[in-house]
Parts: sequence; structure tokens; C-alpha cells
Amino acid sequence: MVVPVQGCPYILGRRLGKGTYGQVFEGLREGCTKPFALKQIPYHVTGDFLNLFFREISILKSLNHNGIIAVLDVVIPHNKDHIIIVTPLMDSDLRNYVKQKFPDRKVPIHVTQKIFSQLVDAVAYCHAMHVWHRDLKPHNILIMWETLQIKIADFGLAKNVTSRLIDSKPPLTHEIVTLWYRAPEVILGCSNYDGSIDVWSMGTILFELLAGCSLISSKTEVGTLMEIFELVGTPSEELIPGCSQWPNLSVDFPRWFPEGAAERLAMKCPSVPFEIVCLIESMIRIDSKSRITCHDLKKNVWISGGFTSIH
Repeated sequence: MVVPVQGCPYILGRRLGKGTYGQVFEGLREGCTKPFALKQIPYHVTGDFLNLFFREISILKSLNHNGIIAVLDVVIPHNKDHIIIVTPLMDSDLRNYVKQKFPDRKVPIHVTQKIFSQLVDAVAYCHAMHVWHRDLKPHNILIMWETLQIKIADFGLAKNVTSRLIDSKPPLTHEIVTLWYRAPEVILGCSNYDGSIDVWSMGTILFELLAGCSLISSKTEVGTLMEIFELVGTPSEELIPGCSQWPNLSVDFPRWFPEGAAERLAMKCPSVPFEIVCLIESMIRIDSKSRITCHDLKKNVWISGGFTSIH
């Protein structure tokens, strides 16, 4: 079924999905046979959301990278009761691709390498442009099944931090990132985190692709923290100076140590080559300052296409 929209040059087709604030349709532009993705946002949503929405559009318009979804058009129909955002049409998100393509949820290492190398390149570009995504997860990574081309989408929680490089640094929100992909310092209430929170998310995504399960499985923040601490260590002033000021860090938390984290991680994914386990470990260190950067991730031999002996 196709639905023309008055005052809009696009025709809405099948619904592709529904989010918190709107719906996504496949659609065509009049006189064009190439389909697009049309995100329809109603105007009755709150003013705060509209501010975030326009910030997202502004950020996406400032970025130009093949691994980041592009805003092709923004349309306000004649009735002015919603906004339509036009983007390229992709086959699905990464989560659904894995679910439908691989029954055991384990993605072959050569496929993972092609997907993850693109993700690293796109996030490295964002960081170079002083943009933190702050909500990286498989659902927000779109993919073309045949070519394995990916594009990062949903920049609704993204932030351009250029002004923080010059001016004072006001506290940052910790209401970001889906729990399973959220860095521990964010859960603990740190309001002065940095772009390494995206690196943490990427580490959890890489683990999930190769291991066939989520790195973290708790449904609560405290449970998530306990899983993280047992794996990579509990924050302390000795490890992370200043962390005692984080509002959600308790002296009553059990004390685990970071030594041996790679070996503990390997026990959770015994089928993953240890070289890759060590790479994941470098992305999910409890001290954000010791996590590998996107710039250095791009230099990694496996990410850049090496380690041909690993299958």
C-alpha cells in the first residue's frame, strides 16, 4: 500500500519500523524509482525532543562519511503535523541481520572484520570531527546484506563537543547509551566522561558479534556494574584518581582487580582467537584513559585486514 502525503514530494510505502517518537517507512520520490527511508516525526512530541531532533539533524548535516547515514531531505507537509526525514534505504539493522543470517548468532570472523573495520573508521571520523555518538549498539548500525556496507544511524543522543575544547566543561548527561553497551563510568554518574565511551560500546559490539551473546546480560544498573567489575576490575582511587567523587560509586561494592581481564574475557568466548580477545579487552578497560583510541584501532592489524591466518 502506498500513501501520498499532501504537500510532500514523497509517497509512503510499507512501514519498516516504529520508534519512541515516530515511524519509518519505505518511500519513493515522485518521478523516481529509487526507494528511500522516510522517518515520520509527529509535531505533538515535546519541545525538548524537538530540540534534540533538530540537534541530530544539525550534527548529521555536518558529517560526510560513507559509514554514517546521510540526511537527504527534510520535508514539512502542508498540514504541518509532522516532519519527514529522508535517508538512504538500507536492508536492515545489524541486530536483525545477525538474527536472521546466523542461527547461533555467531558471525564468522571474516564477516565481522569487514563490518567492524567500517564501524571503527566511521566512529574515528566522528571523533575527529569532535562528535560523540553516545548510543552505539547493533540496532543503530544499518547494513546492506550483500555488500556488508554499514552506516551508523540514530544520532539522537550524539553531541558535538567542539565547544568543550575551548570553554569551560559543564556536566554531561549520563542518560545515554542502552544499558548493555554503556560504559561503567557513565552508569556510575561521571559527568565528565569522554569519547572513550563510544570505544567501550564498540568493544561490547565486537564481543557480541563473535561470541554470539551479549557481553553483559543484567537488566539492572547494579547487576551490570557487578558483571563489569568482576570482568575488568572495580574502580578505585588507585586505579582512577577522582572516581571516588562519582555519585553512584559505593565503597561497599565488591573489589575486583583488572589484572587477568583478558584471560577472564577469553573464558566467556572460548571460540574467539586470543588476539581478538586482547583487542576487545583493550576497548573495555575500567580506566577510560587506558582504553585504546579510535585512531589506534585503525592501525590494528586485524581491523585493517591482516591476521589472515585467523578464521
